[in-house]
Amino acid sequence: MSIRVAVIDSGVDWAHPDLRNVKVTDDLSVRIEDGFLCQEEFPVSPGRELGACGTGDQFGHGTAVVGILQRTADTLGVDIEVGAFQALDHRNQARSQAIAACARQAIARGYEVINCSFGCRGLDRYVGIYKEWVDEAFLAGVTVVAAGSNIDEDRREWPSHFTSVIGVGGIACKTTELFHKKGKMISFFAAGEDLEVPWLGGARKRVSGCSFAAPNVAARAAAIRAELADPDADTVRLSLRNQATALPGE
Repeated sequence: MSIRVAVIDSGVDWAHPDLRNVKVTDDLSVRIEDGFLCQEEFPVSPGRELGACGTGDQFGHGTAVVGILQRTADTLGVDIEVGAFQALDHRNQARSQAIAACARQAIARGYEVINCSFGCRGLDRYVGIYKEWVDEAFLAGVTVVAAGSNIDEDRREWPSHFTSVIGVGGIACKTTELFHKKGKMISFFAAGEDLEVPWLGGARKRVSGCSFAAPNVAARAAAIRAELADPDADTVRLSLRNQATALPGE
């Protein structure tokens, strides 16, 4: 059974050889310019030549995230299909609104997991934008996984600091390990230090940060969903917690 995972990020460089085995289901770009929503969608097919078309990647970040997502899914033996939803684009004048539009597209298209390797600092004016689509995802049974702050895990960022979202921190550990911390909004921790990931132009790069721990947990959420008949967001969180060990020092 394939699980559909939406990656809201900076786009993906599908020409990268590390991504040759990724099953691509959607590839689209959303941006807000002068108050107008602009969406561009690129056709995909199971047999298409990767790199022949698509959003591309503005920064390399989305390519790295998809690489980790697929690598972890392969390790876990879960079959995933990936949709690339580009919202983090230097042309975007309103990223939070573009992210919301991408999330709603993912929900409407039947994605079961949404990976958000980014965070919007906890300014009050942004809370409503994120809460609306996070609630929509929760009610639709969609698992949202989001990276916490690289500066301080207690620093409020959206969407990771909503209770229905699986907030993830990055630590130095094995890529096969998962840890849990009680009583925190950022409660799951996975490998996020000195990871080799695919980058732009077919290159690889060593990176660190919560952004790169989140797709590890998103792949784990996909594996859980593949095993359960009709999981909801709460069931997936509980199953993840049962898989995790207590964070050292807790």
